[in-house]
Amino acid sequence: MERVLYILFVLMPFIAFNQDTISVFFDHNSHVLNTVEKNKLLFFSENPNSQISLLKIESHCDVTGSIEYNDKLAKRRLEEVLSISPPLRHNESEIIRGERDAQSSQNKPQDYFRRVSIIYNSSTPPPKVLSSQVDLPVVKDIENEFSEFLKDPTASERTIQLSVLFFPGEDILLPGQESELSKLYDFLHYNQSITAHIRGHVCCGSNQDLSSARSFVVYSYLTKHSISPDRLTYKGYNNTIPFVFPEITESDKISNRRVDVVFTKK
Repeated sequence: MERVLYILFVLMPFIAFNQDTISVFFDHNSHVLNTVEKNKLLFFSENPNSQISLLKIESHCDVTGSIEYNDKLAKRRLEEVLSISPPLRHNESEIIRGERDAQSSQNKPQDYFRRVSIIYNSSTPPPKVLSSQVDLPVVKDIENEFSEFLKDPTASERTIQLSVLFFPGEDILLPGQESELSKLYDFLHYNQSITAHIRGHVCCGSNQDLSSARSFVVYSYLTKHSISPDRLTYKGYNNTIPFVFPEITESDKISNRRVDVVFTKK
């Protein structure tokens, strides 16, 4: 049973308009953050308290340990986050133990739960809000790629880049990605002999857990829409297969926060 430790922070009210979440991910059985994950917490140190209203912090563990062990590990992970970003501390905190998201997240990979999530309101744009000046990368029409793959008698396997992109540091899709997922579903639905290996990727440093979570987003969409799990596999590839290298511009980074798929003909 997943153990979730909830910390509720009550701050003085102020005007805010964005509710957002920043999640940092831990290695298995670890309560120490790597440099990439630590950098996500700079947002809270670099913005004044008058611009951020902390709602709660959730410290999660997976199911591989005992209840007592996971409770202690969740507390250590929380303390790690608070020690790195002191502005997140507040004297009026209440500890609430529960399993509120266990049902809705029961199909998530275990590494999804090795995280601390910070939910807050902010009067400044959150890190995952993309600038209107940033152009989303242009990819080939996947319907044409699907057709070419089917018609090519010499091709038993092909990797196709999808326009399935994510917010920075999250397994949350950018707006407008549903159309691409729908095309992917149609291709698999009408071509029952095709299998798919879904690969998740990240930009800007190492984050194996996040790459796994992103691949699971696409896997979950397909299985929920009746594609048999027997035809699908998914795996996170961290930052080992960048679409753009080196990452120089923001558009480069966006291109690498992605999912692609290796299709195979039976």
